[in-house]
Amino acid sequence: PLALVGGWAARAVAPLLSWALFTLVYRVAPSAGIPFGVAWRAGLWAALAWEASKYAFVWNLGRMQLATFYGPLAFAVALVLWAYVSSVVLVFGAGAVVASSSGLSAQAHLLLIGASLTLSLVLSPWATAMASSPVHFM
Repeated sequence: PLALVGGWAARAVAPLLSWALFTLVYRVAPSAGIPFGVAWRAGLWAALAWEASKYAFVWNLGRMQLATFYGPLAFAVALVLWAYVSSVVLVFGAGAVVASSSGLSAQAHLLLIGASLTLSLVLSPWATAMASSPVHFM
């Protein structure tokens, strides 16, 4: 029972820590002065996207059958793919900072993020790995 509560508490705290980390990165890293409200919104978007991509990545990891293709290097390939997915989230969050601070409308903001995500999926090595797999993906 105590371990179960601890597991749920860790799952509840993880998005908050992700939000704090992304907000800090978007507030401190740019050389231009970024208002806290802009960094907060971009950090929230990035934290939610990162948490969702984390679960989606783990769910798809078993379906990709990397060990079949890469043998003992499957762990390294999975690690590189995770680094890629994480960097995509970080960069799109930075795009959200730019869109928010430049005064784009919410519609233009969503269009920018959607176009960027679509482009990244087309060009991503993860999509290539899934396409080369004998498992059919939805």
